[in-house]
Amino acid sequence: MAEKGSKPARWKKWFKVIILTGVTLAVIGGAVIAGGIYYLSRDLPSFSSLEGLKRYEPNQATRVFSDDAQIIGQFYTEKRVYVPLTEIPQEMFQAILAVEDARFYEHHGFDFRRILIAFLKNLQGFKVKQGASTITQQLTRALFLTPEKTFTRKIKELLLARKIESVLSKDEILELYLNQIYFGEGAYGVQMAAKTYFGKEISEISLEEAAFLAGIPKAPNNYSPYRRPKEARKRQLVVLYRMRQEGYITEAQYEIAQEEGLVFKEKDLGENLAPHFNEYLRQYFVERYGADLLYKGGLNIHTFLNTRMQEVAERALQKGLMELDQRQGYRKKLGLRKEGDPLVEGAIVVLDVATGGVKALVGGYDFRRSEFNRVTQARRQPGSAFKPIIFGAAIKAGFTPASIVVDNPVIFRNQAGGKIWKPQNYGEKFYGPISIREALTNSRNLAAIDLLKQVGVGPTIDFARLLGIKSPLAHDLSLALGSSSVTLLELTSAYSVFANKGIRMPPSFFISVEDPTGHVLEQTEMNAQQVVFEETAFVVTSMLENVIRSGTGRRANVLKQAVAGKTGTTNDFVDAWFIGYTPDLVVGVWVGFDDRRPLGDSESGGSAALPIWLDFMQTILPEVESKPFVAPENVVYAKIDPATGLLSSDPERGVMEVFVKGTEPKEYLTDVPKPGRFFEWDEEEPAEAL
Repeated sequence: MAEKGSKPARWKKWFKVIILTGVTLAVIGGAVIAGGIYYLSRDLPSFSSLEGLKRYEPNQATRVFSDDAQIIGQFYTEKRVYVPLTEIPQEMFQAILAVEDARFYEHHGFDFRRILIAFLKNLQGFKVKQGASTITQQLTRALFLTPEKTFTRKIKELLLARKIESVLSKDEILELYLNQIYFGEGAYGVQMAAKTYFGKEISEISLEEAAFLAGIPKAPNNYSPYRRPKEARKRQLVVLYRMRQEGYITEAQYEIAQEEGLVFKEKDLGENLAPHFNEYLRQYFVERYGADLLYKGGLNIHTFLNTRMQEVAERALQKGLMELDQRQGYRKKLGLRKEGDPLVEGAIVVLDVATGGVKALVGGYDFRRSEFNRVTQARRQPGSAFKPIIFGAAIKAGFTPASIVVDNPVIFRNQAGGKIWKPQNYGEKFYGPISIREALTNSRNLAAIDLLKQVGVGPTIDFARLLGIKSPLAHDLSLALGSSSVTLLELTSAYSVFANKGIRMPPSFFISVEDPTGHVLEQTEMNAQQVVFEETAFVVTSMLENVIRSGTGRRANVLKQAVAGKTGTTNDFVDAWFIGYTPDLVVGVWVGFDDRRPLGDSESGGSAALPIWLDFMQTILPEVESKPFVAPENVVYAKIDPATGLLSSDPERGVMEVFVKGTEPKEYLTDVPKPGRFFEWDEEEPAEAL
């Protein structure tokens, strides 16, 4: 038996002390760690709240589509379109797995081996320099945590990743990740990444394109093909190498993919193809559904807009305004440099006759210079471009193109005695008795006033309302000269009634709007209304064809297709208009200064607006089917004497004229023509409420 205090006894005593101390420290350490974990996990989402990730719907961009399903605009806080994993090609998620988390389907939220290696490297500098985040960890960071690189955040990330792995399946986690991560250039998720860089749906991308996309999230700015193409290419090769290492692709696929070149979509310099058009939609849908749904709800807005027509319209307007600016020397007059954007403004709108759909809209020279939409917001005097409405009301009232009106000078004084109105023709000439057709063809102001006086201001305004004119209209004879301001859209739409055989189709900007599931929230109804007899519309069109053949719009007579239209010029050459149409398209152009300065002497609708219209038509019409204006059954033709409007049997003097059946003349011209009707120059004749 060993003596008390011997070495073996002391050794056993110290051994027990060491064991007890170790256990105590372990308990304390465990308690500290447990307390730390509890402390850090207090503000993390609970298991029950994480269940909501199964129904998680991230912010998605609202997309605007053209008539051929091309994206022409987007509204978003984050540019993202959610796609299920089943629609993502395996090359895409395999590339992501290879380069981001090869053991994704093996670990339970974090990869201990990667963490240990990264931890040892980070200890060298006593700060986080290298990460070992799994896809689950990256998802937790994107959804719930800040991007700061600290040990505290890392622990939270690990805890939360483990929680998510216990709630969601691996495929659910991968689907969320692929739709959540940032790919640069404003694109979130693989769908918008494919659209942004390649102009494709994610389901359409190739192996080499998938490898490129998978390489971006590590450092989106460093691997942008637009800013650092060499680095982006190197990163793509790294991804392909990792895919081969992990067995996702064969050696042969690897070799081929390395050699395949990438064709990137041209980087968008502007946000939208049709900015004024999209801004109109934005305002409408914000008011209709609220900003949250528009910017985050992933709506799909399908429109009538045609990308080809939009591009041609933009070029035609910009070219026409530039030529006008140079011709008049607006910049030079203000002492500005000769080169530069034109100071004058303009607008163009194209409508589909059959549907009323807006096929193209350019609300100004440059949206970046001015967001003001001169198609929908600017009310300007249309001048003689309003006359077809006056003459249409006359045809409706029983007048014919052969009816005689008087183009003589008149002065109107209102009954109060103070105001005098002395309307003039362009060139200050007067032509006496002339036919309605000649009056419209050559835009005779005094003849239009005479006609309006006979038809009546009230019935003419009623006719304008039938055509869709909603702006306030003057209840006096100045209406004949287009004194009442209207928008380019409503006047262009009014012309479409003549082109559409008397049927009114209100202008429409979109076909339908759907939520991300395809449910239709709103659809444009085709409210076709026969507001004018087909025969009336055809007779007006016949007269407007004459404007092109031999009148103020004869510059457009070079077109081979059937076209009709009318120029418009206001006092002092402030506003210039041309609105013209075919059986399928109606196009309106306005040119002027926002501050209503004159365009310059002789800058009329025929010289300032018509060239823009013609430029557009000469490009577009050869690409569409050529059609004539077809006469309805209740229209007849008769040979008449143009000076009197009577039937003529003289083969040399007579001309063929069109009539609504029953309104054609019944009398023949005799040897002694009937005298025309003249107004006397009466300075005391009262006007109608000037």
